[in-house]
Formats: sequence, structure tokens, C-alpha cells
Amino acid sequence: MLRAIVDGLPTKRIAERLNIAMSTCETNRSRLLKKTGTQNTAELIAFAYNNGLI
Repeated sequence: MLRAIVDGLPTKRIAERLNIAMSTCETNRSRLLKKTGTQNTAELIAFAYNNGLI
């Protein structure tokens, strides 16, 4: 999921790619933000880059 977010895919495309419901995808994105202590997608991407996840 994180890789798809970094690639700039919208929630709908991520859900289709992972074969999950859009609501599940939105929940997972929200949980990623909370767990990483970030507030938006740009901060999440920076977090992933700074921690060697991408």
C-alpha cells in the first residue's frame, strides 16, 4: 500500500490493485498516517523516504 501511495495512485486505483474495498483502503491509509505520525500524504512519502522504506 505504501508503495502505491508513493507512486501517486489515488485510493480507488490502490483498492483495485490490491483487490480490496475502497473503504478498507481509506482505513489503511489513515492507519499509516497515524502510525507514522504524519498528517498528510506528502509527509508520509517523506517519512518513507527518510526511513529507507522506498
